[in-house]
Amino acid sequence: SLTSGCDCSGFCLAVYRACGLDTSVLDRTSYGMAGQSIGREVSVSEAQPGDLVFYGDAYGNVDHVALYIGNGTIIHESGYEYGCRQSNIHYRTIIKIKDFIDYI
Repeated sequence: SLTSGCDCSGFCLAVYRACGLDTSVLDRTSYGMAGQSIGREVSVSEAQPGDLVFYGDAYGNVDHVALYIGNGTIIHESGYEYGCRQSNIHYRTIIKIKDFIDYI
């Protein structure tokens, strides 16, 4: 729920649903979404608003996802203490960026 709280992947899925997209084919977790065969991986320079940006550690383990909103900015759920916030796309190590909108 966008009003009663969610984690990072739940936030992205809720935004997609609020925009009328069918998210039933997407995994529920950031790690799962990043690994799905659906969608198309894009570079930072190709990223468009609505693409999902996956973050993780130096070993490539995805543990966070955010929604790209353009101009080098993401919006993401940052936990109970900070809530939903905007950040620079490079605030953490980017593992991959995927365009799902054109595929769901």
